[in-house]
Amino acid sequence: EAAGLLNRMILEDPLGVGAVRYGQRLLEEGRPDKAEKLIRRLLNWDESLGKRTDVLILSGRVHIAKGDYDVAEGILGTLANQHADSVDVAILAANLGLAQRNAGLVEEALKTLKPLAGSIFPDRMPVAARNLLNAGLYEELLELFDENVRGLPAAKPALRSVIRAATALGRVEEADALFADLD
Repeated sequence: EAAGLLNRMILEDPLGVGAVRYGQRLLEEGRPDKAEKLIRRLLNWDESLGKRTDVLILSGRVHIAKGDYDVAEGILGTLANQHADSVDVAILAANLGLAQRNAGLVEEALKTLKPLAGSIFPDRMPVAARNLLNAGLYEELLELFDENVRGLPAAKPALRSVIRAATALGRVEEADALFADLD
């Protein structure tokens, strides 16, 4: 279902979707300056792209990566007002909270994410799991990736982080059972 949605988005808007995915890849490669330059080019080409949710989320992620938390907070505020129950907005809030060491923001983001976890795009699941694992939020990671979410094929790439969280909490049997699911 998610793949079909993504295909429709690409067919309807190849420049916007492709550019945002490329910007996300630049961030994952640790190149936020290049991603920021890409956003500027997009806005120079068509200013209306700056109102798109995916472009705003990318911009928020860029500012978090660059340590510009005030700008990221402003973007998050705008997005949260428009899309309170969005998975991507909740992930952005969690990432900002983790970067700022703001436990309250992380907690609120996880509350929003919990009922939506099964709809996280497959390419975002392992990233979300790794971020929580790296922040030492093991219990929260296991709550977010509960049995229902773990059973989804899209969650498989995130299972290694879930296993590490279970192991860190001393839940060896749970980790062993999850390890068997990797096959």
